[in-house]
Amino acid sequence: MSRYTLKGALLTAALATSPLLQAQYKVVEPDGRVTYTDRPAPAAPAQALRLGGISPPASVDVLPFELRQPAARFPVTLYTTLPCASCDLARSFLRQRGIPFTEKSVTTPADDLVWGPLGLGNDLPVVRIGQQVLRGFQKNQWATDLDLAGYPATSRLPGSYRAWEATPLAGVAPPAPPAADSAAATSGSGNPRAPSPAPPSAAPSGFRF
Repeated sequence: MSRYTLKGALLTAALATSPLLQAQYKVVEPDGRVTYTDRPAPAAPAQALRLGGISPPASVDVLPFELRQPAARFPVTLYTTLPCASCDLARSFLRQRGIPFTEKSVTTPADDLVWGPLGLGNDLPVVRIGQQVLRGFQKNQWATDLDLAGYPATSRLPGSYRAWEATPLAGVAPPAPPAADSAAATSGSGNPRAPSPAPPSAAPSGFRF
């Protein structure tokens, strides 16, 4: 279980106030000079920064002012599985605090194949707050990290906010093909061909929660 040391906490606080992390846009001037700012310049092309290789959630622009900067600098991603009581507690905690997080579920063998190379261990739930990774749900630990990232202590989200729906880590499975009619599902002898049994869906192995 990851734990903050005083040194780590001070480092995170220092990073949160650094000019680069405060900048959300890279502005290229006509003469080629590059500057960084928290707002795009109207007379120069600007591109949104990917802080630490992590893209801000797509819904940042519709968030209240208090949430826009922390959500852009330190986006929150929650990794869960089923069944998992700790995952349910973690999800409820983030929602009650009003954190605009992205949830990725790890429930199928395809998800498991994507999960392994991420190197996030076998403990679920896992939360990423910017670059910080916390394994297993510890309410006080998570609250401390969210505080350091600048998230409000109480929810500022509008009551209509519903952008929390989980999606599979491996992506959305393609829709099943339409069922063949009885004429097409017969063999040359005219006897109906029994459908092939669906392969069993194995749960990801090795997870602890």
